[in-house]
Amino acid sequence: MVSTQSSFILLLVICFLVSTYAIAPSPSQSPSASTGLVGGYKPIDNITDPHIHDLGEFAVSEHNNKAKTSLKFVNVIKGQSQVVAGINYRLVIAAKKDGIERNYLAVVYERPGGKIKTLTSFKSL
Repeated sequence: MVSTQSSFILLLVICFLVSTYAIAPSPSQSPSASTGLVGGYKPIDNITDPHIHDLGEFAVSEHNNKAKTSLKFVNVIKGQSQVVAGINYRLVIAAKKDGIERNYLAVVYERPGGKIKTLTSFKSL
């Protein structure tokens, strides 16, 4: 027969293992913006990812609509992501106006599921 103390210790060990597994990303998940714990900004490993490209185009389009301007998206130069109740993307974007290319810092918030995006800020660097 197993003692009560041994059963309690076994239960604690099982709870610890389950909680550790629950917060750790699985090996199939890449260490990108979609994984991680809530906290500070982390570099985006693959800025050529089509989703990051789409976020950059979205940021320029939204800025154009709000500021009544006509920037043309070129590419995302670098970026960071922050897991919150969704994901904040801080992107350095190259865009052209009247043939002159400049860099801009945009922050895009994307709700879980990726269907709703909001341009939080957009400024020239």
